[in-house]
Amino acid sequence: MDVSHLEILEGLRPPSQLEDLTIEGYKSAMYPSWLLDGSYFENLESFTLANCCGIGSLPPNTEIFRHCLTLTLENVPNMKTLSFLPEGLTSLSIVGCPLLVFTTNNDELEHHDYRESITRANNLETQLVLIWEADSDSDIRRTLLSEHSSMKKLTELMDTDISGNLQTIESALKIERDEALVKEDIIKVWLCCHEERMRFIYSRKLARGAEFMQMSLEKLCVYNCVLSADFFCGDWPHLDDILLSGCRSSSSLHVGDLTSLESFSLYHFPDLCTLEGLSSLQLHHVHLIDVPKLTTESISQFRVQRSLYISSSVMLNHMLSAEGFVVPEFLSLESCKEPSVSFEESANFTSVKCLRLCNCEMRSPPGNMKCLSSLTKLDIYDCPKISSIPDLPSSLQHICIWGCELLKESCRAPEGESWPKIAHIRWKEFR
Repeated sequence: MDVSHLEILEGLRPPSQLEDLTIEGYKSAMYPSWLLDGSYFENLESFTLANCCGIGSLPPNTEIFRHCLTLTLENVPNMKTLSFLPEGLTSLSIVGCPLLVFTTNNDELEHHDYRESITRANNLETQLVLIWEADSDSDIRRTLLSEHSSMKKLTELMDTDISGNLQTIESALKIERDEALVKEDIIKVWLCCHEERMRFIYSRKLARGAEFMQMSLEKLCVYNCVLSADFFCGDWPHLDDILLSGCRSSSSLHVGDLTSLESFSLYHFPDLCTLEGLSSLQLHHVHLIDVPKLTTESISQFRVQRSLYISSSVMLNHMLSAEGFVVPEFLSLESCKEPSVSFEESANFTSVKCLRLCNCEMRSPPGNMKCLSSLTKLDIYDCPKISSIPDLPSSLQHICIWGCELLKESCRAPEGESWPKIAHIRWKEFR
């Protein structure tokens, strides 16, 4: 325990009228006395813990949070439990808390998902080798570093000793870039660690989301945690915004009866195959970025009214083929890895007014963009491989090109190859 941090925070007693409290970089495992006194703060509405390596739980006196509306936990690596949440909470954000694991109490579901996870290990090994062959060494090292850090934290709670395997991963990270990593050996070691992680996760008996989240919750953000299939099975009549990013999960998530939900965002969900409970929802905003296993049946449930952010043109075309689906007026292809993209010509794109291509690896925008007959704005951000513009719809009035050096050169007036295709556009932005 870092006594000096505790002494300093003890002496920094804030005024009792404080409404917003953020504790950042705190290394002690204990809270100062004024955070243990439930009657000290008169109207604390927002509480944040950021980069606090010693804290393992919230202050135990729930009275201190009687007026709290916003709770944020960011990079609190030893946070293990949430025994309660403030009664009037409207916004919850959890980022970088690897020991905070949300699982289910349903034994049958646990063992089914666990067996399924372990059974897939042999197939996964082959797939990972192929992926590694196609991926960059820097991406692999970054992933190994993240996994090593997460698993090292989990070892503090696990009965099984995986320190030897973790040492192998750590040694691989120290290899110089011009030395070849032994791919198969590293993948086998990682899979051994992953298997123990899954065994640990499915053996823990923690409350599902419905048992600790307050009915007053309006916004929920969860980053880099582990979610069970029924994490969202609850009655949250005011919840209108869900953002989940970088989470491990069972193959299925049931969203439940969230009648007020307007915005639903999934980023980097490698395990998720099916989403249930969305068919009755008319969502305003949807983000589906890097959810590679999501099934056609799940995709076809979405009904989006205002904006759709998606990373796969295949997934987009599945949506377009669903009966009753109408493309929203804002459409964004984000982090798309496909070298070429085309829109489903039979689909109706007349509702689309703004198209955005962001951080994509395609070499040119979709060639059949004239089917977007109502398009008024085109954004192309951070797409370094795009070097030219196709024929554009006559309705286009505004084009933004940011962080695309090849394309900016192609659009240079008056000699650029693509200049004749954009010369008539009223507003042009280049950065």
